Amino acid sequence: MVFRAEIQKTLNLTGAALVCLSACDSGVSASDLWRVDEYLGIDGAFLACGARAVVSSLWEVTDIVSLLFTATMYHALSVGATLAEAHRVAISIFASGEYHTIDIAHPIGALLKQVGVDWRSKLRELDAIGADLTHPFYWGVFKLSGLVSEPVIALRNAAT
Repeated sequence: MVFRAEIQKTLNLTGAALVCLSACDSGVSASDLWRVDEYLGIDGAFLACGARAVVSSLWEVTDIVSLLFTATMYHALSVGATLAEAHRVAISIFASGEYHTIDIAHPIGALLKQVGVDWRSKLRELDAIGADLTHPFYWGVFKLSGLVSEPVIALRNAAT
């Protein structure tokens, strides 16, 4: 609760179209289940500070999955998708298994190359231990909250 209060006291996110919280459990509320009048999640604090939308996680998330999910969302936003559409695209990359086909020639692969992380080897490590990223455990962790029906103009303009 103190962390949420500190966020709301110090941040002004008016004009921020999207905040991505990649920390584990960042979309979980500490409020009682039967209370609908008070939401105590960290994502709610960012919305209260003026962010239009927040992507957060509902349980522990694998780092490379978070990176690939975020890169996929960012790419979709940069070509004009709404936040809701970008979120669906990122989910479909995992649910369909399409993440296996991403290479450096793929727009998402090119974006990930700029990050400087050997993401392909991280995916191979997950494959080696039998992790099935098409399972909802991996992509169902990401929650999108807020106003999500319009494109993020700044990202679309940055892509052109």
